[in-house]
Amino acid sequence: MSRYETIEAHPGMDVSQAFILLNREESRGTHAKMEFNGVWLYSDVDTEDDMFIKVTGKTKAEREQWWEEEANKIRRLDEEHERNLPYLEEKYKKQGREVLPKEKWDHWDFVVPVRLKDLYKGFELRCFLEVETLLLDGGTLEEAKDMISNQGHSGMSFSLIRGMINVFSHRGSELNSYLN
Repeated sequence: MSRYETIEAHPGMDVSQAFILLNREESRGTHAKMEFNGVWLYSDVDTEDDMFIKVTGKTKAEREQWWEEEANKIRRLDEEHERNLPYLEEKYKKQGREVLPKEKWDHWDFVVPVRLKDLYKGFELRCFLEVETLLLDGGTLEEAKDMISNQGHSGMSFSLIRGMINVFSHRGSELNSYLN
């Protein structure tokens, strides 16, 4: 096998961009290779479809079809969520009234539609209500911490639920201190 010049993959680069860079080197008469997502791509032997198959397990056309289908699924889920907003808003407001003192209801009612329309689509509302219910039922701070750890938070949703705990929970500052 001939010697290859190694081309560095750049953060955010996709397979087509890798193909273009490698193909450019090949057209200049230099065999090149690139490590991309743990596999080696070669300018002289790999077609663009070969590269897509190595990286994704699909040809370029199959991958584009998959992306299209995924985008359609997300659009349908977003549309369904949008249609369900009135029901979800009512549901979460009612659930908040079951666990929150009356003096926090107005603030909760303000927060619910905001959280339902954010990136997480109300995920942190459900998570907060689960934690607060646990605490009201006599759960320990350790149990609440474990529950939060098992809810699948990203860094941002973890920050959101901590803020909600601080504002709404009857043990908010105590639990947030414990989470530190």
